[in-house]
Amino acid sequence: MEVKAVIYLRKNPALLIILTLVFLQIPFHTPTVHGESNGTVMNTAEAPQDGSAQEIIESTYPLNNQTQVEVKPTIKIIFKHPVEIMDKSQIALASGSEMYILDPEEIYLLQDEKTLCIDVGHIGKLPLRRSTLYNLTILKDAVKLKDYDITNDSITISFTTRSEGQSPKILGYSSYASGSDDITSLSGTRLSRDGFIHIRFDRNIKWEKNAHKQQLLEGTKLYRIPKPTETAYDTEGNLYSEAFEFEPGITETQLKTKKYQQEVAVEDIEIINNNTIRIKPDWPLLNLNKYRLTVKKELIEDINGYTLEGDVDFYFWTAPSPEKPKFNWEHIEGILPGSIKDDSTTGGKSCTVIGTTIYSPDNPLIFVVEGEAVPKAGDISALKKITLLEGYTTSNTVKISKVRFEYYIKGGLKKTKLFIYPEKELDTGKYYVLTVSSGVLQDRSGQFLPRFDMYFTTGGNTDKPIGIYRIEPDTFEPIDIYKGTAAFTIKGYNFNEHIEYIKLKMISGENAGTVQTAVYKKDIEFNSITRLDVKLRDPKVINALVTGGGGEYSVELFFENRSPVSNDSARLKILPRGKPKVLTTDPPGGDIWSNEKRLNVRNIDGITRYFLKITFEDFDGSLHFDTDAGLNLLQNSSVFSKGQNEVSMIDREFITFIQNIEDSKLRDSHISQYIFVKNTAAGQAHLYVPVKPLRSQTTYQVLINAGIVHFAGDHERVGNDPIQWSFTTTAIPIVSDTQIGSVVEDYDEDEPIILYGDFFDEQNVQVYFNDIRAGRVRIRTDENGQSLLWVYLPSGRNRLEPGIYTILVRNDGDHEYEVFGALSVVKEGSYIPNEEYRVKNELRIGEVWSSLSNSEDTLIIDRRHTDRRSVEVDLDQLMGEQVLVRKIRFDGRRSDRISTLETLSKWADITLYDIGIDDYSRDEESNITLGRVEPQTVQNIKQRLGRRKIKSEFIQVIGENVRFSSFKITMPFKESDGEKLKVLRYDADTRNFSEEDFLVDKIEKTVTFHSSSPGIFVVVQE
Repeated sequence: MEVKAVIYLRKNPALLIILTLVFLQIPFHTPTVHGESNGTVMNTAEAPQDGSAQEIIESTYPLNNQTQVEVKPTIKIIFKHPVEIMDKSQIALASGSEMYILDPEEIYLLQDEKTLCIDVGHIGKLPLRRSTLYNLTILKDAVKLKDYDITNDSITISFTTRSEGQSPKILGYSSYASGSDDITSLSGTRLSRDGFIHIRFDRNIKWEKNAHKQQLLEGTKLYRIPKPTETAYDTEGNLYSEAFEFEPGITETQLKTKKYQQEVAVEDIEIINNNTIRIKPDWPLLNLNKYRLTVKKELIEDINGYTLEGDVDFYFWTAPSPEKPKFNWEHIEGILPGSIKDDSTTGGKSCTVIGTTIYSPDNPLIFVVEGEAVPKAGDISALKKITLLEGYTTSNTVKISKVRFEYYIKGGLKKTKLFIYPEKELDTGKYYVLTVSSGVLQDRSGQFLPRFDMYFTTGGNTDKPIGIYRIEPDTFEPIDIYKGTAAFTIKGYNFNEHIEYIKLKMISGENAGTVQTAVYKKDIEFNSITRLDVKLRDPKVINALVTGGGGEYSVELFFENRSPVSNDSARLKILPRGKPKVLTTDPPGGDIWSNEKRLNVRNIDGITRYFLKITFEDFDGSLHFDTDAGLNLLQNSSVFSKGQNEVSMIDREFITFIQNIEDSKLRDSHISQYIFVKNTAAGQAHLYVPVKPLRSQTTYQVLINAGIVHFAGDHERVGNDPIQWSFTTTAIPIVSDTQIGSVVEDYDEDEPIILYGDFFDEQNVQVYFNDIRAGRVRIRTDENGQSLLWVYLPSGRNRLEPGIYTILVRNDGDHEYEVFGALSVVKEGSYIPNEEYRVKNELRIGEVWSSLSNSEDTLIIDRRHTDRRSVEVDLDQLMGEQVLVRKIRFDGRRSDRISTLETLSKWADITLYDIGIDDYSRDEESNITLGRVEPQTVQNIKQRLGRRKIKSEFIQVIGENVRFSSFKITMPFKESDGEKLKVLRYDADTRNFSEEDFLVDKIEKTVTFHSSSPGIFVVVQE
């Protein structure tokens, strides 16, 4: 009856709650447990008088009204006498009106039969709530004293739970207790084969209070990924993975399924450092391998009893092996040893085999690898990079159904057999390419196998089908056919030596359906079962194809006792001849200069005629000149000098002369002799365009009309397209200055002299000293864009002797320039070597010294001219226009004076008055610097001028140990009408500008001013 009532109450939760509320409202004088913190009551173990708490209970945990009780307590009621539980359903735990469900197995007696335990928060159950008041009620008659006929009165114990506690959170997974690596990262793990797995938490943890070691080990699962297909024992009795199998399309996600996971035993699990779980596998781990580890969440809790929110479940990697064993492609089963070679084109390995077995799902390709090969760690999908293609039609792939790794020990070393299974049986006599890309297979140390390409042809079978893949090359120019040099290769499968002939039939083109020919065995070479080499050299074949013209031909193979073989997509194409093709023009044009006086010169009837020449392709001699309209078309063509289109240089007088010849045979003779000339041996025809004498150094633009020549036999006569090009005639070179005027007879032939000028022909320019050719000539350009010739003096037996030499610069025999007496070679004793300067000119007024390091010349005035009333010097003539810095040095006596020193130059005319040495006693040269200024100085001054517009060169007059009364400067200005100009003087000492009074000549575009203060002068415009 009692049991039925309990069952009834469990089925009626509402009634159970009502009864609970009733019990909670029982007056507080109802027996409750009271006692000190040690849980001991004052009663002794005498025979109990009744079932009250004072009579039968010795102590409790927690005490009545105790606080800070853990959220997963084991409540203990210790009786004074052995007891037995009569009805577990009479024991209840509640917070307010909300019951905490206690399972029967959570209520039990210890072996002493005196201790009643209520195990709250058993494995998998929720803990109590934080900071919450709970009441444990043992209803009347729930417990009976074993040795007395006494049952308990109703007993209530109240307690409050702690406020602390939270589910632990995982901080990381590591092979070190310190967490210094991340084993979930393939690149970050340092977990060795014998290492431990550490799981670190964000707080101190403990095992679930009821968990024992075996439960911990059973709740912890370690899996190896992938799971081997087969296992075996090595010579020492250790179990190892013998084989793995994969489909190439497998992904890393699929590897996480149970199918690919192998459970590995765990030897030990423990808590270290209060917040870290350390797990030791039962067997050594594999290097560079993936694993999965799970731990049930209810096994781990914080010190307050809160368990994890979810199971520990993560994947991790072991580190590569530190040892680097040999890891190579060794050989292919069924293929001769030594067939694997280095492949320079791919940087990997390759093997070429003809006549292999027919591979199939039951007969895979088997590769032997020295070492333990595994798929790329972390990228199992890399197996898709193992491909099998038809070699001549790479779009035809053969799917690989399975890849198997099989391991074995030989000579104490581990080796791998790699089985690659095609999804279907390969065809006989076909060319295939199997590729295992680099980065697909590696060993446990992380070494990768290099790329491997196997080029193989399966064995032929005369009973199996024959096929054509393609023709290479498949397109030919008519000239290739005509010359008999055309050859092509037919690529296919299952060919044999019993080829009889190949039929070619035109199926598209002007003569489609009317042209057919055959190539016989003498012009067919059986190269292999996948290749036939064909030559189109038989005269009958050549004639048929040339006559047939452009179009497509079907290709049909005839083998002995076999049906014809063809492929609609494999066609032989012969291009139509099209329009006459220009091979070359003379002059060629472009950057090449042409001598206008040597343009295909002919002397005709005592008159020198010049011609442009256009060369056409005419391999079969069928190109014709249009005798009806050709001369008119030629006469109306044009050769204009660049920039004008009024005066054509076509020699119309000569063309008219031919047109007016009445005798047609004589007229045709003149055309074939002077206008349209055949070169049968070369397979060419030349059209000569008569032109008037052309000018040198001129660019001409040529336009030759269409339709002047055409091929014979065309149904619709198609002539040449318009022909256009331009060319430049050779210029006469110009030399404006020379850097060196004299050299010693023992000159260095590796040091060039420099000629300034223009119009040097890069392709042909030569330099002569009298009639002795220079050793080398190089064209250069200076910083101002000025053309220079670096001329290396002759050496060896052509070395120049002392004397005066005229310099001849020649672009060709009709375009040359002479500088008379420009170079003197002096005897050894009359030349003093100097590393700073050379003597450029020796004149009556003095010597001109040229700096060897920069553009600077100095005129050393001879003492015969340092005491004169007037001296005039043309600096451009003495030094050259391009010399930047010019100096005049006085080497006179103490009292020498030049009343007026007038210097002339395109840059500025400068006249100095009463000039002489300032202090004769000073050991210092007396120089006056005048003319242009160094670029660096100019740049600095420009920055100080601000927004003023510069209208002249910067001209300097600066003295060193020289005095003069005054000077006058006349200098040109540019890009101005002469209005609003100013002349400024820059003082280098004060770094200030001052204005100068001046006169302006708007016609000559010059300014003239006088000054007595040295400085740098410039014309500006506000």
